[in-house]
Amino acid sequence: MQVVGAALLIAGTVFSVIGVYGFMVTFKNAYERLHASGTVVTLGLVLILVGVAVLQPAVWTKVVVLIGFMMLTSPVAGHAIAKAAHNQHLPAGQRDDLAEARKQQAGD
Repeated sequence: MQVVGAALLIAGTVFSVIGVYGFMVTFKNAYERLHASGTVVTLGLVLILVGVAVLQPAVWTKVVVLIGFMMLTSPVAGHAIAKAAHNQHLPAGQRDDLAEARKQQAGD
């Protein structure tokens, strides 16, 4: 079990480091960076927490609660940040579906 736990910890750490690289270097606008940070939080932290639980079986309950809390709050935080970025008129990609929908609603 030590090997499995260590492998999960290493995999979570590597995934997080790759995600941070994507966040800092590869992605250019706020929306792409939001995608990278959400992926890192979701998969990287889950792998690390499961690795800790494998190494320390007494904390399984806490790990399950933490993973559940993270799965509930991460998407909400991501959507709130994306909405704030959109309301600040930060440049996005080629299309802005939300702005088009708002114009369409205003015209109705």
